[in-house]
Amino acid sequence: MFVQTLSRRERVTPEAAGEGFRAKSISRNPQCASAQIVDHPAVHNPSPVCFAATLSQRERDTLHISAMRNFPLRRSAEYQTLAHREQPMAKQFDRIEPAHRAFIERQHIFFVASATADSRVNLSPKGLDALRVIDDHSVCYLDLTGSGSETAAHLKADGRLTIMFCAFEGAPNILRLYGKGRSLLRGTAEYAAMLAAHFDNTEPPGARQIVMLECDLVQTSCGFAAPLFDYKGERPTLIRWAQAQGETGLRDYRRAKNATSMDGLPTGLA
Repeated sequence: MFVQTLSRRERVTPEAAGEGFRAKSISRNPQCASAQIVDHPAVHNPSPVCFAATLSQRERDTLHISAMRNFPLRRSAEYQTLAHREQPMAKQFDRIEPAHRAFIERQHIFFVASATADSRVNLSPKGLDALRVIDDHSVCYLDLTGSGSETAAHLKADGRLTIMFCAFEGAPNILRLYGKGRSLLRGTAEYAAMLAAHFDNTEPPGARQIVMLECDLVQTSCGFAAPLFDYKGERPTLIRWAQAQGETGLRDYRRAKNATSMDGLPTGLA
């Protein structure tokens, strides 16, 4: 019989656990409110795979947590099968699949990494609903004026670009897009065309370029070690700062702060 030991926070009721579970206290100490799930219908099925298939994501997560505390549970055929099925394995794809696109469009933050052969590696977080999936092989994001522009300099000199998305809520997942990027500078015909096609011809204050990524590899990985966070909203600070600068102030700022990278590479932004 399969037995799962739960902490106070993880205690389940028959309603929460679903049909076929029965929860009861196993502690004589009223201060220790642990419980066990027993009599799952799949326990009586000789196939552990059948058992794994019946668990919800929450029950799977709880099972992993409990197994870390319970050596006999770790040795059970049911847990070993589930652990094997959910081992942290990367998968690679030659295009952005529909499921990948749906995952990308749910994320509130993404991370952009770039470098040249001799430069420092840059890694930047991005938000503000800036990214769009164009097709199965390309994405773009609207980039705003900031204190530096390492990405533009690296793309001008090298072109390699990686964008990463990480699930901070719901099922764990990490997705990376690898490929070649390029900058579409504000004021060019390409920038105007992309702005109209993918951003409703609307740009926030401080917009300076649209970064395009033509990806030749999509990779997903487990994300088991990424923490859970609750999304509360976007920070208004950068938009307010750009509004206060005005167009002339932004041009002066980019000329002073965005002309070169920290390694002295030209960005093309000023």
